[in-house]
Amino acid sequence: MRSCEDSVTLSHSTSGYPARVVPSGPRDSIARPAVASHLAVSPDMRPRIESRARMDRRDMVELRTGRGAPPTSDRPPLRLFVFHENAESIPSRFLAMPPEVDVHLFRVCNPVWSVRAMRRDRRSGFAWGRHGGDRRSSVATVPGLRRFRRLSDVALRRTYLRAVRAAGRPDAVVYDSPYLAGLAEATAGPSRFYVAPDPFAFYNWDIATTERLERVMLEQCDASFAVSAELACDFRRQTVRPVHHLPNAVPHSLIETVDAGPPRPADLAGIPGPIVGCVGKINSTYDWTFIGRLAEASPDVSFVFIGPIMEPVAERRQQIRRLLARPNLYWLGPRPYEDLPAYLAHFDVALNPLLVDPHNHRRSPLRLYEYVAAGRPILSTRLHSLAEFDGLVEAVDDPAEAEAALRRMLSRGEPLDAEQRREWLMSNTWEARAQQFLAAVAETVRR
Repeated sequence: MRSCEDSVTLSHSTSGYPARVVPSGPRDSIARPAVASHLAVSPDMRPRIESRARMDRRDMVELRTGRGAPPTSDRPPLRLFVFHENAESIPSRFLAMPPEVDVHLFRVCNPVWSVRAMRRDRRSGFAWGRHGGDRRSSVATVPGLRRFRRLSDVALRRTYLRAVRAAGRPDAVVYDSPYLAGLAEATAGPSRFYVAPDPFAFYNWDIATTERLERVMLEQCDASFAVSAELACDFRRQTVRPVHHLPNAVPHSLIETVDAGPPRPADLAGIPGPIVGCVGKINSTYDWTFIGRLAEASPDVSFVFIGPIMEPVAERRQQIRRLLARPNLYWLGPRPYEDLPAYLAHFDVALNPLLVDPHNHRRSPLRLYEYVAAGRPILSTRLHSLAEFDGLVEAVDDPAEAEAALRRMLSRGEPLDAEQRREWLMSNTWEARAQQFLAAVAETVRR
């Protein structure tokens, strides 16, 4: 008797997706169950099915060759399609491109998040549409990248094809998530780049699937960009293709607003000083033991937290709320990004209280760039990414050391050195990051 291994062979997929089971013998030798008459395809349906099959084959040809695109006689110097889940740093990177680069942004999200994203962005003044020059943004709605990955792959391929037919074939396609690996495999014509804004292997997702798809992305793309030096090292151990370190940055608008001296926000007026402030998403990546002991050792200092509580575990979420209810801790909730400079300008010290762990070592905290832009003294737990800040951030190892450093900062009452801050900011704006990206891909982009 033949075993199961004798009756089938595995078609090994280089894509990283599960292997497909195919018969090992002649097709006619495989017994097939009879199809019930009420499930059989009617003659009227056959032309529609055959037409759909021809359309799918044509779409795959267009995906790989760019056929169906409008004439390219008036092509810009560079056309980029950017498919992204990240709604913060990824749009900032590519909207800062010089005017001669034609950028099309596709925000990938499910229908619920699609509506929420458009509502939130309208409230914050972010317009879905043209962004000066030839900047276009749209929502690519998918069933769900993690729960319905294959259906989402189909939806994204169709979004890509519609964009090619409308705007022309891109010179390069950028992806910011390992769960876009299916789209990366299908769009093999233009150059492809993976820009990782976070260490996804530490996310609250299926770890095995995330790591496997990230390996697929690293192998499929012509080059990859990691947000931290640690993450870049991780990538280089998995691929022979180029890997670049491209950290976060800060917008010019925030620097200009802070330098203009914004008025003190009303909800800060009633909080006694001195104020130690922290901005950003609030969750279990913060070192809450560190925060609690520092606040307890400094009862005369007000610790202000600005940002949404985004902790998926309900028990931890309640713990965070209880900690933020302490007498000298103040949680102001989320605030529009355009209001952020006014808060930063009136902090006496800016705080980055992240846990010291492998996850946070591989991040590039946006708040640190915003703190430097505001010119405030910065106190942080000791993370590897602080090496990028040229001594502008004071790192500490424990609450006792943090309290001593905090007292020194408050007694001096001095902002960051103006000349050092100015020189550092010149090379750490989103416009500077855009130029670094273009320089890195210049030899790779296929025109």
